[in-house]
Amino acid sequence: SGALPIILGANIGTTITSTIVAFGYITKGNEFRKAVSAAMAHDMFNILGVVILFPLELKYHFLQEFSSSLAVIMPTGSGTGSSTFWLGQLFDFIGNSVVSLSGPLMLIILSVLLLFGSIKLLSTQVYGQLVGERRQQFQNAVFKNKTRALGWGMLLTGIVQSSSLTSSLIVPLVATGKVQLKRAFHFIMGANIGTTITAILAALFRSEAAMSLAIAHFLFNAIAVLIFFAIPIIGKLPLYLAERLGYMMYRYRASAFAYITLAFFVIPFGLIYFSKEETPVEPPKTEVKKEADT
Repeated sequence: SGALPIILGANIGTTITSTIVAFGYITKGNEFRKAVSAAMAHDMFNILGVVILFPLELKYHFLQEFSSSLAVIMPTGSGTGSSTFWLGQLFDFIGNSVVSLSGPLMLIILSVLLLFGSIKLLSTQVYGQLVGERRQQFQNAVFKNKTRALGWGMLLTGIVQSSSLTSSLIVPLVATGKVQLKRAFHFIMGANIGTTITAILAALFRSEAAMSLAIAHFLFNAIAVLIFFAIPIIGKLPLYLAERLGYMMYRYRASAFAYITLAFFVIPFGLIYFSKEETPVEPPKTEVKKEADT
């Protein structure tokens, strides 16, 4: 599907939220290093996943073919997808009202404010519970082992339907030493699977093409998790890169801003610019002079 590369690009683009959250610790020394390492773990998972799987998809189209086969047995139709749920209808109404009154720019600003407000509210509530014995109980419940961390990442993200939110929430926990980076990475991998529930819900009762794309999104994240989770050598690479980048940005703060500029602006715009298809120029028509019959 031609829309699949957009989904894969969005997987990388959504990681900017946790990176910006990590920047809140830029004046706090070692906490900034840990926070950036947690954010980079999210980045590296998505970037390396695209680097590994996207070339294979271009050559063999396995995601497209498998997702198309599964979409046939899923409930599709001409309904309104996620808007069939009352909560979806409410958000649609609010969004359309804001756009009609203030324009799309105001909706974007409002969405960003609500996102960071939600992260702040949730993080405050979580920190209030991580005191004394509750901290150990929280560690045992959510981060006792990698399988449990993966499962909780899937569950919580599936409930809130935003990997940006749950991954950003984990950044302060790593920064303050309440959660180890390794366990946070397993949680983040689960979050990347859980976030695909949003696309599947949106595709329900819509066209078969929409369901196929949603399934392809799920398959991509699930296969990437399987690769990093099941193959120890490859699974260590995102953590190694995350720690190295965290240390570099801790030593050279300007490199953090350079990373955001390069990864989320320069490279994407460069790909868009250089992938533009040039309009073929037709060769000039030459008039053929007909020789008179002699």
